[in-house]
Amino acid sequence: MKLIKCKIENTRRHKLVNIDFDPKITLIHGPNESGKSTIVEAMHRVLFLKSNSTGLISEKLRSKFHIGNPLVEIEFDAQGQIWNLSKRFSGQSGTTRIYGNTTKEYNGAAAEDLLAELLKVNEIVGSRKANNLLPKRWSHLWIFQGLSSRNILELGTEYYNLEGLVNVLEKKSEKLVQSAADQKIIRNLEILIDDNYTSRGIKRNSELWTYQQKFLKSEQFLTETKEAIKSLEESNSELDSIEKQILDIKSQIQPLLTNKLDELQSKKFESAKNNEQIKTLTNKIELCIKGLKEKRKFHSRLNSLKEQKKAKSKELEENERSLNHLELDLADINKKIKLNSNNKDNNQTKLDELENKGIKLKEILELLKLIYDKDKLNKLESQEKALTSKCQGLVQEEKYVKDLKEEEVELLYDIKRELKSLEGKIKSSSIQIYLERSRNKVSINGSIFKEGEIYDFIERAEILIDDDTKLFVHNKNCIDLNEINNLKHNLTTKYNRILHKYNVSDIFQLQEIYKRKLVVSTELKMLKEKISMIKESKLEIETNNTDLKNTTLDILNKEIKLKEETLSNFIQEFSNEGKLYPEQIPKIELCLESYREIFKTLRNKIETLQLENSKFENLRENMQRRISELISEVKVNSSEQKYIHEEKENLIHNFGSEESVSTQINEIKAKIVALSKQKKSLQSAMNVYDSNLISTEINKIKLEIERTNNKLQELSISQGILKERSFTISERDPYSELEQAIQNLEQSKTEYNNMTNLLKARIELLKLFKEAQLDYSNKYSKPISQAITNYLKPIVNNNDQNCYFDFDQSNGFTNLGLKQNSSLINFNDLSIGMKEQLNAAILLSMADVHKQDYDNSLPIIFDDAFTNTDPGRINSVLQMILKAADSGLQLIILSCNPDPYQAIANKIIKLE
Repeated sequence: MKLIKCKIENTRRHKLVNIDFDPKITLIHGPNESGKSTIVEAMHRVLFLKSNSTGLISEKLRSKFHIGNPLVEIEFDAQGQIWNLSKRFSGQSGTTRIYGNTTKEYNGAAAEDLLAELLKVNEIVGSRKANNLLPKRWSHLWIFQGLSSRNILELGTEYYNLEGLVNVLEKKSEKLVQSAADQKIIRNLEILIDDNYTSRGIKRNSELWTYQQKFLKSEQFLTETKEAIKSLEESNSELDSIEKQILDIKSQIQPLLTNKLDELQSKKFESAKNNEQIKTLTNKIELCIKGLKEKRKFHSRLNSLKEQKKAKSKELEENERSLNHLELDLADINKKIKLNSNNKDNNQTKLDELENKGIKLKEILELLKLIYDKDKLNKLESQEKALTSKCQGLVQEEKYVKDLKEEEVELLYDIKRELKSLEGKIKSSSIQIYLERSRNKVSINGSIFKEGEIYDFIERAEILIDDDTKLFVHNKNCIDLNEINNLKHNLTTKYNRILHKYNVSDIFQLQEIYKRKLVVSTELKMLKEKISMIKESKLEIETNNTDLKNTTLDILNKEIKLKEETLSNFIQEFSNEGKLYPEQIPKIELCLESYREIFKTLRNKIETLQLENSKFENLRENMQRRISELISEVKVNSSEQKYIHEEKENLIHNFGSEESVSTQINEIKAKIVALSKQKKSLQSAMNVYDSNLISTEINKIKLEIERTNNKLQELSISQGILKERSFTISERDPYSELEQAIQNLEQSKTEYNNMTNLLKARIELLKLFKEAQLDYSNKYSKPISQAITNYLKPIVNNNDQNCYFDFDQSNGFTNLGLKQNSSLINFNDLSIGMKEQLNAAILLSMADVHKQDYDNSLPIIFDDAFTNTDPGRINSVLQMILKAADSGLQLIILSCNPDPYQAIANKIIKLE
């Protein structure tokens, strides 16, 4: 397959670009952002991406500068025909068209299917698979910009079409890597092993897992049977123990507790009768104590009322004294408030007068600023006129040299260097012959050659020494002198044409003209900036006078005259001459500042007086409020004294005098003492049991009886459960089950071990097949490794250094690197330049292998693939590219720097 033509419309920066490819080597060059990579991506998408794809992958082709959907057309040679492919990428409505020189036209899905068949891929990529599959298509043939140093073998087998590569290698090989039967056995072994094992162990629901579960269940059944026999024996033993406990409770414990309870209840009855008498005496004592408390409370209340009355009298005297002092202070505060108010009014009058003077001064200051702006505006307009005139002169001078570009000056220097280089090439390729001395007559090319002369020639020279001696000297490094002379003539013509265009005799005059152009441009720019600054200053004046409709000299003069008439009286007062000058602005500003200071001082005084008055007012309010409070307190105090006196009289009337209450308290105390003696005597005379202790003992006995009954009930329940459990276990015949469980366990264990041993044998057999497979892997890796090493020979210049990598049927090619003697250098440890060269060799080698499926030719694309390759090795890279082209491969090179590739390119295309 070979690319013939490509047409791209409305794609990124390209409005329209047409490219014809050479069957061997095509060079496309241009500066950065000239659209080289866009061409590669457009060709890649037209071949492998469906035209109706949506999303970012197709939107990236769309141009931001040109109207219309991206259109890409490509003509290529495949399967003995010339094919024309056209795709318009317009989202879901995108179109595809393809036809051959002997076939009908196909459109839409049919065209995409035919294209996939021609390119030998499964399908053309759509939107859903674009991000995943598109980067892998022909990644082993096309090196995109920025990807030249990546290791393609680490990306995965789909990135270099391992399946297709192996098929081609097997066709070339004398015999298959392994027979079909061997490969089938390997696959079956892998399936059988994978059906039973995972990376974490035995696979669930597999055959081995089934045997394992059967074995585990047999073990569990044996364990359960043993536990059942053990449980039966333990139940029988526990049942005997429970029956013995029930017999002991009924025959011994219950009768003993019943007798003890009867004795304690009899003692409790006798104790209750004696306690009733003590309780009666206790109630009488409590009534006496209660009466004593009431009498004492009345006595205490009388003493309290006496003390309260005394305290209220003292408090009343204090309040009346405080009230007199507050009334005197209030009169003094009223005098101070009146004095401060008078001072405040006087200062406010001065403040108003000062404010009027300040307003007038501000108006004069505004007038002076208008006068200043008028003078400044007059100067600015004069400067603007002068600069504008000078600017117009420079513009006229710039028109004369505006067509001269820096590129033309640099082109002249490049032509001059190229002419000098051609002279050097002629000189370096020529050979000199110097005749030092000779006895015979010598002639060169028919001309006499004298002693001391020097003869230069390029191709060959015929030297005749005598009739018997004739020499032919041939220069093996001779150059095509006609071609160089033609090139010199063309360059000289181009050089003189540019000089004639600008009417100069040499490059130095042209350079002076270009320098003058730069000076004029700089001066013009500076003048425009100055004019712009002047306009900004005028705009600032206009901004400062926003109240005027249009800030011109006439408007300013009218405004100044109007303000002077308005302020004429005040101007006479301020200025002795009756005139104002801008120089007076600082004086007025200083005067205004002094007015502000005086104004500020007066305002501070007023504020201070207001603050003092505010404080005095607050103080007066507080005093008035306190006076009101004291008057209220005096009234309340008098009322409370009256209430205390009335309460005291009522208490004396109801309970008697203080002396009679004291007598009653003493009588009650004597009665309490007598009743206490009687109660103590009764308690000591009676030999009674402690009723609380007896009740406690009775409760304990009852609780013990209840516990005994509960335990007896629990034992009866446990007895029934154990009997039922023993019956259930006995009914299963656990001893027979034990024998059956032992037999099942032995059988399942044998089956599980047999299956495990079988799988181990399969694993071992698969291992042997894999080892044999590794022995044959060189059948795949060796041809490609030799091809890569062959391509690398011009670069490494070392017969002991070659490429190495491993091959595995599942993982493909791995462990890429270089091998020198016994040393191995991994790909990641190589320099970036060496990675680029090794990648290129791999790409060309794989293309050599693949090409027999594509009419013995494939297009290879290098997009800035050798940017990190040092200049010393670029010639070796060129030899590698030439070798690939000679083998039938088509190479397309895109580069910002075309110089190294121009010598080998069959076609050169420059992008502007």
